[in-house]
Amino acid sequence: MSLPVEFDFAQVKIGDGADPEAFTVICDLTGVNVNEGAETSTRYRRDCTAPGTPAKRRSRVMGTFWDITGSGLADAGQTATLRAAVGVRKNYQIPVYRDDGTAGGALLGTYSGEAIMTARNIAIDRNGETSMEVTLEGQDTLTYNAA
Repeated sequence: MSLPVEFDFAQVKIGDGADPEAFTVICDLTGVNVNEGAETSTRYRRDCTAPGTPAKRRSRVMGTFWDITGSGLADAGQTATLRAAVGVRKNYQIPVYRDDGTAGGALLGTYSGEAIMTARNIAIDRNGETSMEVTLEGQDTLTYNAA
């Protein structure tokens, strides 16, 4: 039997813009979504020889896009860094791992690209955990390099 190799967890790392660039983990994001899609223009066209039949959809790809969202707990120690990143174009890395019994896990690969942090939402709950969500709007190409 052959089973797929699954991603068990991911991190979101934010670049500092230096040369060489250093990346810092956005601490305790426990859920990471990598979203890739295509923007389309859709129209319906009729068959000229059978104009009474329903039109058929035709889609044209206008462009592609990618976004990253991460959610988890809010680390007060990173407040200044993350507030300064909102609305700013930065480089990000999203390494993905498989649980292998070690503290760090087995690196399977890394997504990377330039993005703008369009949102950083914090929910402060007096009777529960303080949570955070960040949204990154990708610019240009999202690359993936297998480990």
